[in-house]
Amino acid sequence: MINDNDPYLLFTQCHRLYVQGVRRALRERLEKEYGGNWWNDGVMGALSDERRDVVTRLMERDPERRLESHLDSAHFAGIVGVRPAAFSDAFDDTSAAFNQLRHVARMRNEWAHVQDMPSARVIFAIETMRSVLASLRQSEALDVNKLSRNLAGESRDMAANESMEERFDDGADAPDDDYELDDVALPTSALWKQLQSCLSVNTSVTMGEDDNALISVNVSNTAVTGEGLPPVWFSPVEIHASNVNHSGGDRYASDLGPGQSFSAQYACPRNALATAGFSVSGNLNMSRFFHFSRPGVLPREMVSPILDEFFERFEALDIKAPFERALDTISEVSPSMALEDFLSVRPELERIKSLVNDKAGGMKSLFREFHLNSESSLGKECSEIGGYFGQVAGQIETAENAIGSIDLETIAYVTRDLEQIQLAVLRIEDAVKNMRAKPRAPSSP
Repeated sequence: MINDNDPYLLFTQCHRLYVQGVRRALRERLEKEYGGNWWNDGVMGALSDERRDVVTRLMERDPERRLESHLDSAHFAGIVGVRPAAFSDAFDDTSAAFNQLRHVARMRNEWAHVQDMPSARVIFAIETMRSVLASLRQSEALDVNKLSRNLAGESRDMAANESMEERFDDGADAPDDDYELDDVALPTSALWKQLQSCLSVNTSVTMGEDDNALISVNVSNTAVTGEGLPPVWFSPVEIHASNVNHSGGDRYASDLGPGQSFSAQYACPRNALATAGFSVSGNLNMSRFFHFSRPGVLPREMVSPILDEFFERFEALDIKAPFERALDTISEVSPSMALEDFLSVRPELERIKSLVNDKAGGMKSLFREFHLNSESSLGKECSEIGGYFGQVAGQIETAENAIGSIDLETIAYVTRDLEQIQLAVLRIEDAVKNMRAKPRAPSSP
């Protein structure tokens, strides 16, 4: 007998919402990109010959249906992959989005042939659907998120512990082994690369007493000298450090000739290693025209355990909880409610406000304990969460006042605002999870 906790039924319900939301999003974005030709140029032009023939037959069979209703999850990945410009506002990485859309399509095929679906695979597919819908800013993401809460806790744990290889489709990019702390855009010119490679950076970390760490940075000019070779001198050479206890601040060397080097050391708490950053830059002495920048990448064996600890603590904090409870509670208010039930909502909102404060305090504690740099990718996402905690607290207060005066119109406005806030929080949570699932590799010279 199928119940509300049955993975097969939940996948069915969530997939229906997923298709509905993605269809709408495809039409909205392709109309914006292609105007009146959105269907022929944006959709049909992106499909393979085989899929285009199938869609054409469906259109001929039922010409009265809305055009986007002829599309299903098997078409979505191909359209987004071929038309990335139309979805740049939703997906920072369209190749990752392509893999997500393709994963859901494969799960849908499995669903069509097998009713005994493993809970862990269903949970991951549902979370992927929710992530896609949230990125596309479709309200169905909230409905999928609510349905996913019906899954048993042990099933969710199985999905969380699922190996990384199983979470990626065949042919998808596997996670890299290294984590870069700074984004540095490297030039593509062969000459530029060759000259830049002369500025070498080596790092090491030594653990001291009281769980403090000492970061050593060594910069060398590895340019080869000899007859007929240009003199490659850098001046000045600078080491810029961030999110560490500056022992003397940034370091400078006025000139660094071939074979020369200089070093600097920085002290910081162990927990700050995950967000400590530094870069080395130098100008070619011959013209001052070229400027090079090299990323500083800390040893992964030092950074990885700290990042893992942060992400585990972040997931345990369960930041979605107050947003979900606030929206669930306020959206249930209706004219058909008895006055006693109507007024009983206010004490629940007071409890939710207390929960908001607890979660906001927990987020601030994580920020301080792990010395997050507010300018880093991770720090920006966590800072944004803090802003949404403030917004939901304000919306709850507005709802309390509206309930006191039985102002249903204001409550409807609050409900719509809370939906947008929760969608934003879902996108942030997914972004942070993706940082854990697929760390960035350091740029190659």
